[in-house]
Amino acid sequence: MKKKKIFVAIIPARGGSKELKGKNIKKLLGHPLIAYSIIAAQRSKYISQVYVSTDNKEIAVNAKKYGAKIIDRPIKLATSTALSDQAVLHAIKSIENQIKFDHVLYLQATCPLREEKDVDKAIELYLKKKADCLFTSVELHSHMWKFKKNLVEPYHNSFKFIGNRSKSKINVIDNGSFYITNKNLFKKFNRRLAGKKICSYRMKKWSIFDIDSKSDFEIVEWLLSSKKNRPKKIFLI
Repeated sequence: MKKKKIFVAIIPARGGSKELKGKNIKKLLGHPLIAYSIIAAQRSKYISQVYVSTDNKEIAVNAKKYGAKIIDRPIKLATSTALSDQAVLHAIKSIENQIKFDHVLYLQATCPLREEKDVDKAIELYLKKKADCLFTSVELHSHMWKFKKNLVEPYHNSFKFIGNRSKSKINVIDNGSFYITNKNLFKKFNRRLAGKKICSYRMKKWSIFDIDSKSDFEIVEWLLSSKKNRPKKIFLI
């Protein structure tokens, strides 16, 4: 019998937020924002436990209410300049003292727009490809430009790439929704994207929104609340 792969979910959520204060527990259609990521992970058939890494008591209280376990995030890993990967690494080492697991599902609390089966489909893709890590993405057909001395020029340094969009190559952009990484590789490289075999699970374009400002929050709230405009398979609590 093959050994069952064990996944744990980790959601880093610090208390400080400059542009939208208290965003991780700000009510979105009656539920704190962080609840959407907790429930998305809990509904996966592959996740054994969901953890929230936080330095904030209110976030901890709300996360516990929705069934997550809490990892106390050190203050030095909760500053505005601290990297989320370091908080996840700290959580991995803390969880290792409690349970055995092989892989980490790292969800961003500020990305609530997911379809119900996204997490499981991504895990299945990760296992099928025998990947070292996976990130979620959306397709990008747009022509990319970069600023240079207050003007813009194409990334490819040529205007030849501007053509029929339907014939252009499909590129993807990281939408930040969630990541999957082999635990040992995360520890070895100290980051979510580790190893050589990287794959990506493509999500719908509307999943691109990451809540960082009031306007971001209003757009996501509109998407979730408007039955007329809401994508049919969007994840809802």
